[in-house]
Amino acid sequence: MAQACKMNESSSLSLAPPGESMAEVHAGNRERLVAALRAHLSAAGRPLRGIVLLKGGEEQTRYCTDHVPLFRQESYFAYLFGVREPGFYGAVDIGSGQSILFAPRFSPDDAIWNGKPKKLPYFKDMYKVDSVFYVDELAQVLRCECSEHGHGEPLLFLLYGQNTDSGNYSRPASFEGMDKFDTDLSTLHPILTECRVTKSDMELALIQHANDVSSEAHVEVMRKIKPGMTENQLESTFRCHASMPRLPALLLHMRMCHWTEQFHSSLWTK
Repeated sequence: MAQACKMNESSSLSLAPPGESMAEVHAGNRERLVAALRAHLSAAGRPLRGIVLLKGGEEQTRYCTDHVPLFRQESYFAYLFGVREPGFYGAVDIGSGQSILFAPRFSPDDAIWNGKPKKLPYFKDMYKVDSVFYVDELAQVLRCECSEHGHGEPLLFLLYGQNTDSGNYSRPASFEGMDKFDTDLSTLHPILTECRVTKSDMELALIQHANDVSSEAHVEVMRKIKPGMTENQLESTFRCHASMPRLPALLLHMRMCHWTEQFHSSLWTK
């Protein structure tokens, strides 16, 4: 038994994450989307320009209380930008391939609960996008971005379409002043959904890593399980082992992405 425990400890320590950073993965996802959109527009005889605009998830409260559940990013937004914080918008210029994040402004009161707010350069470096602005600058920035390329008012490709599993529809991004822009609600959803179906080598490596860490956590649950233990206790063992410092923290981030979301949510509901 002692030898088996040592082997288990050694295998856990060897679970090093792949060399690619999450920012590299999301940048590759944006490149594939731009290439797919250009091919689609070219085949339809449409101009190869416009801006993909997505809205990230918003922080929610539990009913009328001030309790905030664990934030989980909107899956399409996570796929393209990897942003972990709520309240963001993200844009990709189809013509240039440039990526832009729009961060919410934080009031001084927010610092009481969340600490000193992060500056825009932090988000630019963290998520490896070309530029970062505040959300209240969104309309002005999009207009300037296109005028610099001589395109006039930009066409916004918004995410709207039905999820065939849940039957729910994606909510297209909206912002103050959006009525002055032309919008396209039909092109983006099927193309972006198809991009997500085919995984890159970097994505496959990260999925494999998440599966390896999850498998180790399941082994730990089997080692610790005893008669009379509750399901909550077993889940706590799993979560603790999967997020221990000696194991990469990548799994926690990937849980916010679509890749492993359904897998983990089904572990304790079957």
